[in-house]
Amino acid sequence: MKNNGKISDLILGLPAVVNLAAMKDSITMDKNPVPIPEALKQLSEAGADVVGINCFAGPDTIIPMMKEIKKVVTVSTHRIDKYTPQHSQP
Repeated sequence: MKNNGKISDLILGLPAVVNLAAMKDSITMDKNPVPIPEALKQLSEAGADVVGINCFAGPDTIIPMMKEIKKVVTVSTHRIDKYTPQHSQP
């Protein structure tokens, strides 16, 4: 199978749902850190069908971040936290 750099190419055409844990600083923790909204934008541009975050640091950190994510991401978004239903949107 040829990989064109799209996430969906790597998983045999199944929908790709990518979730990141939003830490207190709201940046990724890899060797080239970027803000979570930018990371999710890059993942959606790479072919993710749904991108989202969970409340590693509590719901107060992700609700404002979801508003920023929705400004830059064009695919479906979701948030997962233990305080609100999964289908709730800010």
